[in-house]
Order: sequence, then C-alpha cells, then structure tokens
Amino acid sequence: GLAVLLEKLADHGLADKPRIRKALVLTRFFSKRPRDDRRPPIEAHIFHATWLLLRSYAALDKKCPEHVALACLAHDIVEDQADPRWRPVVRRILERAIGPEAMRIVDNVTKEYILEYARKTRGWPEGRYPPLAESQNEQLKLRRNKEYNQRIKRGDFETLVVKLADRLSNYRARKVDDEKRQRYIDE
Repeated sequence: GLAVLLEKLADHGLADKPRIRKALVLTRFFSKRPRDDRRPPIEAHIFHATWLLLRSYAALDKKCPEHVALACLAHDIVEDQADPRWRPVVRRILERAIGPEAMRIVDNVTKEYILEYARKTRGWPEGRYPPLAESQNEQLKLRRNKEYNQRIKRGDFETLVVKLADRLSNYRARKVDDEKRQRYIDE
C-alpha cells in the first residue's frame, strides 16, 4: 500500500518532494474506478506499478528521476476517467501538478484515441464515443491497439519503463484471466 510505496520513494529521495505529494493526492482523488480484482486502483495498480518502477531502478543501482516516478503515479488518471468529457480538464489539472516533462510520458503511455478526445472541447451524449457497428468497433479496436503498441515501442526509455511497470502490475493482478494475461505478454 501507501506505506510501502512511501518507503520506496524515500529510498530514491522522492518521498518529500512537493510534486510527488501532489501526485499522490491526485491519484487517490481521481482513481476511483474499480479494477478486476475489486481492490481500489490506488493500491491494486497505480501504487504497485510505481513501486515496481522504483524497484527496477534500484536493481540497476540508479535513482529514479522524479518526473518518471510522477508519470508512473499518474499514468492511468486521464485514461481511467469514466466520463470522457472530464478527461481534458483532468489532464490540465494533472499537468499543472506533475509538470510538462512527466506529462509527456503520461501522454506517451495513454492510448491515442483518448488523447484525441482530450484535445476536443465537446463530448458525445452521455459520455459515449460515437456508435460503431460491432465489426467496425472490433476492427477499430485492433487497429488502435496496434498503433498504440508501435508508438510505445518507438518511445524513449522513460516511456518504456513506465509502460513496462504498468504491464507487469496488470499481469500480476489477482483474478486476471489467462486471455488477458496473454494479451499483456503480446503487447
């Protein structure tokens, strides 16, 4: 939980940084969507992914840069907003709190269609994306995921380590079915 993460942040000289504290508060505030294992995402995923990231840097005898830790703490906040109309607002709040360098990494690990939507100022009724036929929806989803995975692979080291911590945390999550685990491996 939080205590374990704070210990790991302290090991990297980050626990008392104002931006880290702000990111912890914003993560707790904005991350209310339940996860597959029914634990709050703050403990089930975001904190775990950040702990894995910090542990990985420590294994390399390196201190994790503050902006990378911030990006990992914030990596799912924009994406996980239930109502997409709030994503642009949440993204602006987040960028002010964590800074442009960390936000660049968050943007890199956020799926492009969410970023496209966040750039728009108006939404579709009831927070839904435009309706698509089922076959179109599946084809679009496959194309978007392929483009996203290619963008991640072309990313810089910082983007890659945040995404790997994210994926490893997702992979280790309790009650994730084998099909989903395989998808994480494939990505």
